[in-house]
Amino acid sequence: MLNRSLHPRALKGKNIAELPVHFMANKKAWVTKAVFITWFNDCFVPEVKQYRIDMGLPFNVLLIVDNAPGHPCIEHPNVKVVFLPPNTTSRIQPLDQGIISCFKKHYVKLTFRYILEKLENDGIT
Repeated sequence: MLNRSLHPRALKGKNIAELPVHFMANKKAWVTKAVFITWFNDCFVPEVKQYRIDMGLPFNVLLIVDNAPGHPCIEHPNVKVVFLPPNTTSRIQPLDQGIISCFKKHYVKLTFRYILEKLENDGIT
């Protein structure tokens, strides 16, 4: 979860580290190089690795990302990162025509609902 504030008012008094999501923040809630690298190393790699192990599959995966400035070249022995060509995202990714923004809004709403349920049910403070 990427937010503008590391301590949002909606979560005042709650321990962010105990939330059931990876929580990061920067002023504009943009994926910067630092955010991408943290997400890749602390979220993507360990969670995908565990998923592959749970499924009885080898940990060799492909990650396709667009050519945004916040997506740096990154290397990992088990992850092949492929970048879409510059200025082609909207042509080869039809979902970029507005569906993604609708999906993001729905996803964020569901994620916050999940967080609130965990806060209430697990007594996270």
